[in-house]
Amino acid sequence: MMSALAPAVITIASVPLVLKLVPRNGVYGFRTRRTVESDEVWYPANRAAGLAMIVAAGVWFAAIMFVPEVVKTPYLVSVVTVGIGLGAIGVAALASLLYLRRLLASGEKST
Repeated sequence: MMSALAPAVITIASVPLVLKLVPRNGVYGFRTRRTVESDEVWYPANRAAGLAMIVAAGVWFAAIMFVPEVVKTPYLVSVVTVGIGLGAIGVAALASLLYLRRLLASGEKST
């Protein structure tokens, strides 16, 4: 079976973001110009990004479990599994950006 190291690391790294344990910083978290400006944006944006990444890692874990049942060529199993995993990470990143956009828009309406 293919290694589950990448989705495991993504999950472990995402949990502190979901729990709002990571303060604004220049290294770790969902960092954009707007998220590092204030805690009011940083924490909800990082929580959403962490949740999205955990879901993406779950999709990657599922691919690791089920792709070998469908694809019988070992090389293709790896390619398809990694492709699904990276695609899920891309979707999670896009969802995080869209959430940030909505968060910023709702903040501008209330001010």
